Amino acid sequence: MRNRSVLIGLMLFAVGVAVALLVLSRLVYDGAPVIPVLWFLAMLSGVGFAVLLAWLWMQSRRRRRAVSASLADLRSSNRT
Repeated sequence: MRNRSVLIGLMLFAVGVAVALLVLSRLVYDGAPVIPVLWFLAMLSGVGFAVLLAWLWMQSRRRRRAVSASLADLRSSNRT
């Protein structure tokens, strides 16, 4: 997990989940703060998840290209 986008995605996801738990704690404890901005910040969990999915998609495309290139090199080097 050396990639910066993975770290950013995980941080956004963690912050979003923490804020969502704070906002939803109002259901259990009446004294919990309910600020409209917190609902917006709770959506960061979805943004972080989307960043992680985009990173995984890019990595799979990169790996697929590398494998197909290595197979093409392997086929071209064989004498038949």
